[in-house]
Amino acid sequence: MQIKHILHFLKDSIRRQIGIFLFDTKVKPSHFPDSNLQHIVFIRWDAKWGDAIISSFVFDHLRKTYPDIKISVVTSIMMSDFFHNYVDIDQVIEIPSRPSYKQLKTLAKQLGTVDLLVHFSFMKMKDLYFLSQVQAKNIAGLDDAIQRVNIKLGQTTQHKHFSQKFVTLLERIGVTTITPKYCIPLNSESVTQSEKFLAMKGKRPLLVINPYGSGKSRHLNMPNTKKIVLEAVKIRPNINVVILSTPDTAPKIQELCTALGHKNIFYYPACKTIYDAIALTSKASWVVSVDTAIVHIASGLNKPLLALYNPDEQNYSDWHPNSDKAQTCFSHKANPQNINAVDWGQLLADLSKLLQI
Repeated sequence: MQIKHILHFLKDSIRRQIGIFLFDTKVKPSHFPDSNLQHIVFIRWDAKWGDAIISSFVFDHLRKTYPDIKISVVTSIMMSDFFHNYVDIDQVIEIPSRPSYKQLKTLAKQLGTVDLLVHFSFMKMKDLYFLSQVQAKNIAGLDDAIQRVNIKLGQTTQHKHFSQKFVTLLERIGVTTITPKYCIPLNSESVTQSEKFLAMKGKRPLLVINPYGSGKSRHLNMPNTKKIVLEAVKIRPNINVVILSTPDTAPKIQELCTALGHKNIFYYPACKTIYDAIALTSKASWVVSVDTAIVHIASGLNKPLLALYNPDEQNYSDWHPNSDKAQTCFSHKANPQNINAVDWGQLLADLSKLLQI
């Protein structure tokens, strides 16, 4: 597995160097603030929910400084509803997660003249090709090695939270008085449905537990999830505990809840989308979550939070919970990383502290 990973890395590295050779050329220096800033494009085709949430404050701040600006977002089909309906965007363009070169060329033509293009990903071959095709006067990015990026924010923001990377971008283009307050999408139908469900469970404080993150290294197994749940009801007997699930994980969570046989511990059968999970989280008194979007959603909702992270310094620097109501418990070092290598003494102490709030 390690050899396969190394070979994949080498392949990507070689392709990147080829892309730089073929498509990367030097552009004019940037000049901001610019009162003529008319069209800004955010490339978010690799954006996930946590990424979208922590950068959601950017658009309102842009509107205040540049009231007549056109804001476009290029994103995946999965994320387009959020950008369409919950933030102030003029144009949302959907693109496949693995676009062809032809699709990228068509996209560049569709965008037309762009005053500022924001692309915060590490540049691969297709990214470099796209940058060579789009008519962008300025390109802001974190990949300082790319010549076409003339607003280089990588080194400048190296140890900053990802939301602060966007704050730095806004400052560079003349936006002042920045408050990175997240926009949390509360879907009215999901909220109503969750309220009806919780009403049937009795009026008790609610603890939301999310055991699933992106990738196996961030998945709490069922024995450890069970241990956290039982410790929570031991600390606070008169609470409700709901364990979040997806359609794929619901059978396991249902089996766990059935095995526990406790009327105050349950899962939410109607939890089909991220909006359903957000609606439940909005009703929580406390949240326990592994490192994933729910951490940022709970932070945006100002919920007391216990976040479980692997000991990855760079990841934590970029994506830690951005809230003074959050505490973090790290797992022990493991190879490969595994959130189940949790420091139980610390976790149970942190859980007790959380539930006293």
